Amino acid sequence: MTEVCGVDVGPIASGRPFPVRGDGRHETLPQRLVTWGIGSAARLRPEIEAVVGRRQAILLTTASLAREERLLLRVQDALGGILLDTIDALAAHVPANAVRVVAERVYRSGADLLVAFGGGSVLDAAKAASSLCARGRDRETLPIVALPTTLSGSEFSHYYGVTDWDGEHLVKRGFAEPSVTPAVVVLDPELTQATPSRLWTSSGIKALDHAIEGLLSPGSSPATAPVLLDGIRRMAAVLPGTCDPEALDVRLEAQIAAWLCFVAPATVRFGLSHRIGHILGGTFGVPHSLTSCATLAPVLRSHAGDESPVLSEIAAALGTAPSAAGSGIHPAAGLAADRLLRLVRDLGLPTRLRDLSLDQDSLAVIGKLLLEHYPNDARRLGQDHERQLADLLRAMW
Repeated sequence: MTEVCGVDVGPIASGRPFPVRGDGRHETLPQRLVTWGIGSAARLRPEIEAVVGRRQAILLTTASLAREERLLLRVQDALGGILLDTIDALAAHVPANAVRVVAERVYRSGADLLVAFGGGSVLDAAKAASSLCARGRDRETLPIVALPTTLSGSEFSHYYGVTDWDGEHLVKRGFAEPSVTPAVVVLDPELTQATPSRLWTSSGIKALDHAIEGLLSPGSSPATAPVLLDGIRRMAAVLPGTCDPEALDVRLEAQIAAWLCFVAPATVRFGLSHRIGHILGGTFGVPHSLTSCATLAPVLRSHAGDESPVLSEIAAALGTAPSAAGSGIHPAAGLAADRLLRLVRDLGLPTRLRDLSLDQDSLAVIGKLLLEHYPNDARRLGQDHERQLADLLRAMW
């Protein structure tokens, strides 16, 4: 057994090659710096100035983090004289009107830097506001500095979602702009100590969702696949031990694992677990991190008819060994899905849509919105994809 930081990295470290199939393309994002360590937020201002120069900043966060005055003051003190304003009431799922409010505050203050302190919704709000400010000023997007407090991984991505009405429903629409990728990311486990346990652990499942759907995506590459597998292995191993907010060393390991799980967002296209999650969040108000707890295992199980060898690698990274295949069914998909379900249950998290207060009537709405907004992802289910999608949603419920 080969270990890194106490985690078995098995075939990756031993040099077993990851299979490469056909032609490919690998694209990187313009992220300048990722820095990590206990107390690393104290170095915030010099790290910013070294990467993006002298700037004037607006700090974005949530009301719950603002109530944690000790942590908020730590970030504000680290920014020092470059901090012009703090917006501390950002809501989940990034309502479009909240993005406009941030842009207006940027205009009034003259800020040219956004510092996002929080989880995925705060990061998404910063990206959306950076893009909106660029359009309003006919200039480049504002640089973003990320201080993540969950394991969702948005700080490593150019993706973001904004929730608005489509005329009938609230819908969370996804965007992808490389220029809004956070320039600086600071992984400091001390800043995560106020994150509620349920949010923290469920965001770790979201990180696994990123890596697993990334590996199953047609955009997976030989440069990123081994890293994603290492992220899965590390996250599955350390996440149960991170519930104690004082376990800073273990929490830092989980933050590194989340980084590895989300190392390829410019290359991969995520699948149905993420798409269903957008609808659950934007339309039904389900917390973003919890969606993967109910969607990932069934979506993974739906790949049982695939022939991809990556399914065996995913199963092994999750800590299970697949048995021999038979009848055209890939056993690794089912074994990996079972292992994920056990992990989610062991963490005390919901595993079904009914646990998220959705009734059976909502399944038809979810299916309709998926087919309208993400038709290509639904078609990946194969022939008769509409029936298969309905069956998949029933399995989730």
